[in-house]
Amino acid sequence: MRGQTRGFIYEVYLRLGYLFLVGDSFPFERKINSGIISVMQKYFDLLAFGSLTLDTFVALDEMELEHHGKEEWMALPVGAKISMHTKSKHAGGSAANVTTGLTKLGFRTGVYGTIGNDESGRLIRHLLENRNVNTDGLSVQKNTPSSSSIIIMTPDGQRTVLHERATHAHFEHFPHGVSETRALYIGHLEIREESLFDHLPSWREKGDRFVIWNPGKTQFSGGFQKFLPVYPAIDCLILNREELALFADKKGTIETEARRFVDAGVKSVVITESKKGAHYFSAEKTIFQPITDGRPAVCSLGAGDAFAVGVVAAMLENKDPETQLLWGTRSAESVIREFGAQEGQITRKKLLN
Repeated sequence: MRGQTRGFIYEVYLRLGYLFLVGDSFPFERKINSGIISVMQKYFDLLAFGSLTLDTFVALDEMELEHHGKEEWMALPVGAKISMHTKSKHAGGSAANVTTGLTKLGFRTGVYGTIGNDESGRLIRHLLENRNVNTDGLSVQKNTPSSSSIIIMTPDGQRTVLHERATHAHFEHFPHGVSETRALYIGHLEIREESLFDHLPSWREKGDRFVIWNPGKTQFSGGFQKFLPVYPAIDCLILNREELALFADKKGTIETEARRFVDAGVKSVVITESKKGAHYFSAEKTIFQPITDGRPAVCSLGAGDAFAVGVVAAMLENKDPETQLLWGTRSAESVIREFGAQEGQITRKKLLN
């Protein structure tokens, strides 16, 4: 009993130390040597890999929406000067959205990625640290601006994103320093960053750990066949309906397309379908979760990342697939009630109720 108690106290001490390290006490953090910080990394619940951007949300005073077939387009007069309102600025990208969302729920998170050596990069780091996300995994790319996005909002909560991906991470040192992390979240990677996948099988075999993958356009353009060696290392693949159609390479129903990935070795596939709900597919189960709140969205940006936050939170707490879908749905519905991808991130109280 005494040994168990001492072990528990030691774990709590390290966890509190981690929270202190990544909080606002920056002078103390700088005095800690890298060896001690490495110990703290062993207590991460999740590390996220992917793009990091400075997102600026704006609303325009003048905007017309035009219909072209089934698509709706923004129309702005050429040569005009249009007033706008900056709604908010955030450290964006799926890695930032997922880690800040999970940290708000009480999990210990960190990000791996690249920022530029500029004011935007310093702001990205500050915004993440202010949300208690560990940034030891960030690298600075010299003579390159940080990646950025301008998100133009429509009155009904839709958006168009103007995006510049300027920095690229290099993960050749993976998995050094993350071997004891419970989970990895992998977002959109550029081609030069896909070497990360080579290390997943060996990392995953070393204990009770899992990998969540939410790929992006670069992976979709690579096609289904390209990632056949990767699928067996993925515990949960998260896509929306449109992304599934692009990635599966074969037209069919949601289930037939999703089961291509299950048959290829992915443990579970989760597909979101906007206002309809979400689907879960594995070798053993097929589940559908309808939405629980039908109110119109204020802002739809970040809904997919928020859904991932709920799913991952349930996985970290060893919940069943039904709970994973329910928490994902609640988390996404919370985010779309506010402008931006992070203002409406769900609290633990609301997630459980």
